[in-house]
Amino acid sequence: MVFRDGVGWTFADAPPAFSAAEAGWIERQMQPYAQDAAMERAINADESFAGLRSGLARTRRNIEAAADDKLREMHTKTLAMILANARLMQRQKLASVTGAARTIQGWWGPARRADLQPANPDAIHRLLSA
Repeated sequence: MVFRDGVGWTFADAPPAFSAAEAGWIERQMQPYAQDAAMERAINADESFAGLRSGLARTRRNIEAAADDKLREMHTKTLAMILANARLMQRQKLASVTGAARTIQGWWGPARRADLQPANPDAIHRLLSA
């Protein structure tokens, strides 16, 4: 746990939290990548996807040269995986520019402690034996 000024207590390695508006913004930004053809164009044009280009080109060649339907289907699944990875990369890139530090809000605070009752050992034994 770490305390961040202006935010509060959080886990040191907590991912960011997103409001409904921020999540909606990410979804709107992802709409152009919904179609496979659009995602392929983005992979070939955007430098952030450069690492996927050779695999995409090889998979496209393999689909065209497949000797039978079973092999073509296998390469088509590989293509779907490449496109899904590219969409995930794009979503993560968008998420990195929005969101806020995730906070853990006072569930341990004094206002809630009054609701907690000490455990009665007899009650615990009854519950466990039921």
